[in-house]
Amino acid sequence: MKETVLIVDDSEEQLEIHKHYLEEKYQVICCSSGPQAIALVHESIPDVILMDIEMPVMNGTETMVRIRALKNCFNLPIIGLTGRTAKQSVLNFISRGG
Repeated sequence: MKETVLIVDDSEEQLEIHKHYLEEKYQVICCSSGPQAIALVHESIPDVILMDIEMPVMNGTETMVRIRALKNCFNLPIIGLTGRTAKQSVLNFISRGG
């Protein structure tokens, strides 16, 4: 059985690119917002999450913190992605456990 990767990004283009590269070896689930990611993790915990750090509504850092608070998700690997050079956003994400 393939490991599951949840990709969270508000850019449809980025979701498609990541999915394209990963879907041969992994079961890939995509969503476009933090609240959607939390709902999906409530249903089934993936093996790893790839998440855009800078999203509208709920950014990647806040989403990560809320996911880590869920039962059995404290050590869930969450990898932050960004196409920008927002150093402070990246440092904040890392400092919060990403």
